[in-house]
Amino acid sequence: MPFLLAVPYGGNMLSIEFLNHCSISTYDLMLYAEKHCSDLYSVMKNEVTHYADTNISRIMIDLNQPTNQFKCRNNLLLSQCGISVPEYVHEILLNKYYHPYHRHIRNNINKNVKVGVDCHTLISRARGKGRDYVQYDADILIQSESTEQCKRIAQSLKLALGAHFTGRVLVRSQWQKEFISVAHPQIPWLKLEIGISSHQNLDKIKLQLYQGLRDWGIILGDPEI
Repeated sequence: MPFLLAVPYGGNMLSIEFLNHCSISTYDLMLYAEKHCSDLYSVMKNEVTHYADTNISRIMIDLNQPTNQFKCRNNLLLSQCGISVPEYVHEILLNKYYHPYHRHIRNNINKNVKVGVDCHTLISRARGKGRDYVQYDADILIQSESTEQCKRIAQSLKLALGAHFTGRVLVRSQWQKEFISVAHPQIPWLKLEIGISSHQNLDKIKLQLYQGLRDWGIILGDPEI
C-alpha cells in the first residue's frame, strides 16, 4: 500500500539512563501513553510501504517534537512532562531513540510512498472536553494541511474508513503543521486519530481499520488523488 504509517506514542519503555535520574509512577507513565496505539496500528505493519513505531515512552522524549523540546533550567533540561534530566542524558536519549526513529522514516521515503500518516488513538472523554475529536463530535478525526492535494487525500481516507466504521469520521483541514510534516516534507502528511472507549472491542476496531486502510491503498492508486 503506497503510504507510510508513523506511530510515535505507543511505547511505555523507560531507559536506564533516564531512570537513574528520576522516578516515574505507573500513573504518569500511562498518562502520557496513547492506550492501545501500537496494538491497533500494528495490524498494518506488513501491509504498508513503510511502518515506523517505537517502544519508548514520550514521558522520556517526545519523538513528535523538535530536538529543542527540552527547556534548560539550572543546568538541567526540563521536558514537556516536567521531568528534569542532565543535559548529557538528553543527548543519550536523542542518539539512542530520537534520531534513529526519524532516520528510519527519512530513509524509507521513496517514490512508492504517496503520503505519510501520523497515527494516534484517543480515549473517549466527556463531550465538550478533551481533544479535538471530542470537541468535533467525531469518533475518528483526520487532520490535514490546507493544500488542495492534502484535502483530496484526507477526503479519500474518510471515504475508505467511513465504509467500515459505524461512527462519525470527520476531516479537519485547518491543521497547523506538526513537527513530523516539517521534519519530513518530501511527502504530504495526515494526522489520524481514532477514539477508543473502554466498552469497545479492540479486535473489531483493528479489523475495521485494516479493511479501511486496505481500501484506501487502492484509492491512492488513482493518479488523480
